[in-house]
Amino acid sequence: MKKSKKFTDEEIIAALENGIKFVEQEKVDDPETKKFLEDSAKSAKETLEKIRIIQNHNLRISELIKLGFKEEAIILTVTIFEILMKDFFWTSKDDWFYIPSHQFSELSFDEKLNIHKKIQKYLKDIHLLDEYLRNLYLYQNFSPNSEIECLFETLQKNERKINFQNLTDKNGVKNAYLTFFDIDISLSLDPDPKKSIEKWNRLNSLIKERHDIIHKGKKSLLKEEQIFEILNSVDSITHSIVRKKYIYVKLNTNKAISVLERKLGNKLKHI
Repeated sequence: MKKSKKFTDEEIIAALENGIKFVEQEKVDDPETKKFLEDSAKSAKETLEKIRIIQNHNLRISELIKLGFKEEAIILTVTIFEILMKDFFWTSKDDWFYIPSHQFSELSFDEKLNIHKKIQKYLKDIHLLDEYLRNLYLYQNFSPNSEIECLFETLQKNERKINFQNLTDKNGVKNAYLTFFDIDISLSLDPDPKKSIEKWNRLNSLIKERHDIIHKGKKSLLKEEQIFEILNSVDSITHSIVRKKYIYVKLNTNKAISVLERKLGNKLKHI
């Protein structure tokens, strides 16, 4: 099986900027296609901003480690990890389950059933299934994406049910990303699955150490190079998410361009 290419920050930034430029310059009359391209450009801009935020945070933590502020670096690393995971999750609502055109109603029966099963299992695990079904009764048939809108509404009202600092439990970040984005973040820390799991376990230990530093006043026993390694692991997770989202945005934009070609009869150059 052919391995997918791993894009660098520079490649992703260049591709996203080209995509945004293309969408902003293209004149489209069809309202549906126009909105779809605008949504893709918005998603691309948000992804660009996240890449720059991640780069700035990593520089700040690296400076703390070099200056010997290990405990502060650990606290900041875990805090940033939680904030990034939470931010990606909520702001990428339109990318949940990677639904083309963001319209659940246009999916095939099998595709809908597969997503329904994922939603059912996840919400049952975090004890929100009954509330979701009550909300769905209200939202049903109001929009082509009523299931996802209802899911978002239910989860946001109960956002504390998802613990983005928990790596292992059913209400933790791993289960959320696996369900909504099909990304196993425990396998996103290193190209070697075995090494990735080892780094995942170290990240989990770092989160527990951060708790002891804050609540028990303990000193960190980790060496500087170990903290750097965990920081790089967090960076790998965020890069994996950004790469997958970039690929999704690119594929969706190309689908929209194909619609344009059919509707306008012009052969537009793909991004």
